[in-house]
Amino acid sequence: MIEIDGSYLEGGGQILRTSLSLSAALSLPFKIRNIRLSRPKKGLLSQHLTAVRAVGAICNAEVSGATLNSTEITFMPGKVSHGNYSFDIGTAGSATLVMQAILPALTLANGSSYIQIRGGTHVMKSPSYEYFEHCFLKNVSRLGIRATSQLIRPGFYPQGGGEVSLSVSHSLPKRYDFIERGSLVSEEAYIINANLPQHIIRREQDFLSRSGRMFTFSGTQFDACPSTGNAITIIGEFGGYAIGSDGLGALGKPAEKVAGDCLRTYVSALNSGGVDDNMSDQLLVYFALAGGGALKYGTLTAHTRTNINTIEQFIGKKFVINEEERIISL
Repeated sequence: MIEIDGSYLEGGGQILRTSLSLSAALSLPFKIRNIRLSRPKKGLLSQHLTAVRAVGAICNAEVSGATLNSTEITFMPGKVSHGNYSFDIGTAGSATLVMQAILPALTLANGSSYIQIRGGTHVMKSPSYEYFEHCFLKNVSRLGIRATSQLIRPGFYPQGGGEVSLSVSHSLPKRYDFIERGSLVSEEAYIINANLPQHIIRREQDFLSRSGRMFTFSGTQFDACPSTGNAITIIGEFGGYAIGSDGLGALGKPAEKVAGDCLRTYVSALNSGGVDDNMSDQLLVYFALAGGGALKYGTLTAHTRTNINTIEQFIGKKFVINEEERIISL
């Protein structure tokens, strides 16, 4: 039984999600204590609880302690089963983070799976849906992962009510090194607007058009949605891999500032010469399943250091961090 301290370093829900992913994929039971102990709302929130139940259902796990606000669970995985699944977070909790938790195990199932998830698709402190589809899935496809997704309708805080789908085919992770970006292929700006005036899309596109970068725009207006909001995601696709940034609108925040903040984050990632800061920790689970891999990072974030520590406890191997060249390898 692997013992995980959920309060280690960054101490967020990522420790739980990574533990669930690797436990199911590698058939290794674990116990985690002190879940989100440093957060204002400690323990399992609806999003985290849905991830536990979703991964548990997929691998036929025996789970104890899986209740709202619980700070400790024990997870005993069984055999991963492909099939059709549906999960409802019940709040605006992140659907993209739940998809990231279930994907590693589903790729190893002996068949294809189709999953629908209701919840938040564009919420703080989680990947936007467009980042998940156009950056994360594109990058893990280079590791051999075969998965596609679709946004059915967006969900913003606090109502949620968004819906996404994920289709996964059996695939075995393989090594890939995210070191050399290669030539720029395209730069896409995805704008999502729900129950707000369409001029917001035009203003954000106009702002980004004046940046001097050759963006291709995709603006989608949703009306009669359960929630109201605006989000921008910028994706740069290179020959070697993709980088991205995302940003959310807020009451009283001008459309131009939403676009400007997202653009600055994207340019910072562009200038780093490596994967974007959010992507670096998300790839490490697949390095573990592939038996190796390497990436160049911009900033060695607390999220990345936390994920490294969690993964090492499951695989019994150490990542090598070359801080001079900014490369993490396994």
